[in-house]
Amino acid sequence: MIEVMWIDDEWEDKGVPFIASAENEGINIAPFDTYTKGLEALKKEPKRWVAVILDIREQAAEQGAATDNFHIAREQLKEFQILNHQTEPYVFVLTGEPNYLDSDAFPKLDYASKRVYSKSLDDYKLLFEDIKKISKYSDLYQVRQEYKNVLYAAESYFKVDNDTYNRLFALIQKVVYNRITNNAKMLNEIRKLCENMIFPKLKELGYIPDEVNKKGMNETSKYINQDERYPEYVKRSIHSVVSITQRGSHGNTTIDKDVSEGRAPYLLRSCLFDLLNIIIWMKNQK
Repeated sequence: MIEVMWIDDEWEDKGVPFIASAENEGINIAPFDTYTKGLEALKKEPKRWVAVILDIREQAAEQGAATDNFHIAREQLKEFQILNHQTEPYVFVLTGEPNYLDSDAFPKLDYASKRVYSKSLDDYKLLFEDIKKISKYSDLYQVRQEYKNVLYAAESYFKVDNDTYNRLFALIQKVVYNRITNNAKMLNEIRKLCENMIFPKLKELGYIPDEVNKKGMNETSKYINQDERYPEYVKRSIHSVVSITQRGSHGNTTIDKDVSEGRAPYLLRSCLFDLLNIIIWMKNQK
């Protein structure tokens, strides 16, 4: 499903058929009744929504013109995109006010068929088609589809918090889709995922004794390497990820320099895929 946020103060009264129609098109709409609530949710889960549908008229506004809060929300969305180094979520504008439909105050965006979509059946169909088109080149959608087994494992099996989930999502997006190869700081991100996600769960499963766990990740990976309960590829992946990221995360090693200067263009990818193999193997443990 394509994840889309919809902000409209009247959604509870008039939006149920709209949400149901979207679902039939493979679009999951999460409704919010104010710009503030929607933007707060977006900041908590910056990698969730491919698109945001903004209603121009927020009637719950306490003062000012009907479009005042819309323009504030639009500017805050732009700031959010800059802060997160992404073009998403793509913004679509919806209204039930006919006088806004052709207004020059709302620029025609390249990915949208119209400046503003009306609350009508024909425009709903057009809006859904445009959203499905952008999903074809949306990093967020592609990551969510191709790596849904990993992301589902993180949410349902590891039960990670939002910060850890976003770290994992961002790593996949940057390394696989944005093809970043020379950012050594990402080695530290992989190390943090091992530290905060992988090793606590292994301990919970009974794979790591307390006395070993207290000695740190390097000693723990050495212990794992001798444990026959792990398949060889998992032992190799854990040893590789830990030994490389522990050294490469300090910023002053040969590993760090080789990554930063482009002499190891596939190292980030190999470390990431080792991590993903570990996640999937662990998900299948009882």
